[in-house]
This record gives sequence, structure tokens and C-alpha cells, in this order.
Amino acid sequence: MTCAKKKPKKNKSLMHELSIATAILDEVQRAVAAQAAPVRVTQIEIEVGELRLVMPESLQVAWDAVRQDTPFANAELVMHEKKARARCRKCGADFPASVGRYQCPGCGAADAEMLEGNDILMKCLVCESEEDEI
Repeated sequence: MTCAKKKPKKNKSLMHELSIATAILDEVQRAVAAQAAPVRVTQIEIEVGELRLVMPESLQVAWDAVRQDTPFANAELVMHEKKARARCRKCGADFPASVGRYQCPGCGAADAEMLEGNDILMKCLVCESEEDEI
């Protein structure tokens, strides 16, 4: 008997967001471990550069998956997008950038330094003290 081989359909976007959600979880664990007193994380606020091509809905699905059975199971993930900006290395002009568009609108040079919009930053952890609970 022969079986037809089918390539599994991969959701590349979800895989991308799953690795990001896992990295967020790791970073939150490190931040909480550094606290002197036990805390409960209720909200995680991140800033995602538009050049990272993160789909908010996919990141939320990934976050919901990785936080299960962890101390952060009830922590809400809040995402803000950071617009991309670049600086022309030829004329020094700052300009908005986007995926595939790095050409300076001033001089036309295609040699730009990314200033912002290519990072994922944890901006804020909202925590409650576990010592207050009875």
C-alpha cells in the first residue's frame, strides 16, 4: 500500500509570532525573577516595529498558547506599533520607511540607516504584589 505524501500546510506567520511570544515570555520571567518580592504580572505592554511584520492577531493567538500553565496565564498582552524611520547616509535626511522602501525622498539614494521601527521592546509590566493577598 502506498500513501500519498502531502506537505503539511504551515502558517509561517504564526510560527514567526510563536517565536516572538516565547521570547516575550522568557523576558517576563527574567524580569519577575529579578524582583525582590513576589509579584503577579497582570499586563505586558510591548512596542513592535512595523518592519518586524508582526500580525497582532497571530501574536495574540501565540501569546495565549505560550502563557498557558505558567504564572503568567492571566497576563494581558498589549501591543503598540512603532512606525519605521530611516536616515539617508548620503544627505542625512530623516524619512518614513517601510518594508521594501528605503530610498531617500530627498536625494534618491538607496542607502539608509534604520533609526526605529525594527525592534520589539517590552515597554511596561503591570504587576501586583503577591504579599497583599491572604
